[in-house]
Amino acid sequence: MSPSNMKCPKVDVVSVKRDPKKSVVGQKNADKDENKVRLLKESWECESEKLAAVIAEAKRYINEFDAKHNYTESKNSEKRTRENHCPEFQDFDEKKMKVEEDDSEEEEVCVVSPAEWTGSKSGFKNGVDSSKGKIGTNPRGVSDCQVAATKRGEKNIEKSRKSKTLTEVCVLDDVSGGREKLPIRALNGVDEERPPTFTYDTIMEYPYWYRLINPVGCDCVDGCSDSEPCACVLKNGGEIPFNENGKIIRAKPIVHECGPLCKCPPSCMNRVSQNGPRYKLEIFKTESRGWGVRSPSYISSGSFICEYIGKLLRDKEAEKRVGKDEYLFDICDDSHEEEGQGKVCSNEKSSVDGFAIDAALYGNVGRFINHSCSPNLYAQEVLYDHDDRRMPHVMFFASKNIRPMKELFYDYNYKMDRICDVNGNIKTKDCHCGSRKCTGRMY
Repeated sequence: MSPSNMKCPKVDVVSVKRDPKKSVVGQKNADKDENKVRLLKESWECESEKLAAVIAEAKRYINEFDAKHNYTESKNSEKRTRENHCPEFQDFDEKKMKVEEDDSEEEEVCVVSPAEWTGSKSGFKNGVDSSKGKIGTNPRGVSDCQVAATKRGEKNIEKSRKSKTLTEVCVLDDVSGGREKLPIRALNGVDEERPPTFTYDTIMEYPYWYRLINPVGCDCVDGCSDSEPCACVLKNGGEIPFNENGKIIRAKPIVHECGPLCKCPPSCMNRVSQNGPRYKLEIFKTESRGWGVRSPSYISSGSFICEYIGKLLRDKEAEKRVGKDEYLFDICDDSHEEEGQGKVCSNEKSSVDGFAIDAALYGNVGRFINHSCSPNLYAQEVLYDHDDRRMPHVMFFASKNIRPMKELFYDYNYKMDRICDVNGNIKTKDCHCGSRKCTGRMY
């Protein structure tokens, strides 16, 4: 019986024999005192019963809780035993949570080989076969063990992210100086060095003699679509190169985004890289590669990262900067290529002027992205504010899913024994990307 249902017994008034020797008043007082004592005694007994009932009920709740707790622990123990004896679970978990620079065992969802990157810092790059597979999610099935490992891996990633932050010091609140929509912090856990001084900007700096000519725009007032006639869609081979989430579908020789004269809104599916970075980025000091770039956010395959911005130079000017060419990104001219063939560049002299982007003193966060023999980004040439294919914008897109705090890389695509110093001697440079596919040399 619960305490709330308990009732104290009624007190019966018992007649008390009067003493004839006592006065009437004295007898009344004696009766009152006796009744008070009796009532107090019975009330105490009632409260004692209530207290005992409350204690019994509390013990019952405690026993039920203990029984439930012990059952849960037993169930969790069974789950841990199952996981430890599940090879598939262990294999997937090791792949997911291996903390190293090599991505060779991670799930690569963009079918683009290093030889297909559309840009390089050395000036040599091969064409891109647009028939390559689309960037997207892994079509293979995922088991329950893999799902559980993924969830457990996300918790470990969060712990790793916090531990990294605790060991690093923010040496600069915003490298961009407020020019980017999202601030870019600089962190250093190696030494006390600050990022090198340069002029940060978000737009390309063209030569004084060059005049941009805006391309012909489309008339898609409500936004471009594959199913509607559109001049920009036709430039892209009859399809919009991005999906509804702003992810690039496949690597192409060149992508045409909608430009200033197009009537479509800023939210058009064909306006992606021109709107700037969507992910929060930060630069950090590495042990052996100088400054690098990473993101505290998860980046899905096909996402736009940033543009490689700097001063546009003619090849002849760029060649004079031998010894100061670490931030040079050479652009190939494909205006002379035959239809159906990719562009192939070499250091042979061409009658057509080539160009390079110099980010040594003027640039953006793209200048800090390091090289890797197993990159997770690729460079895509994009046109939107002009139609001059000699000098496209160089945009970086994710070639695979990238976990938080993972350094961002692209392949500089240097050719071995093709880089020379001022005296014409072949230069060499070791590679410290740490990938299992590392060749040991950048050039």
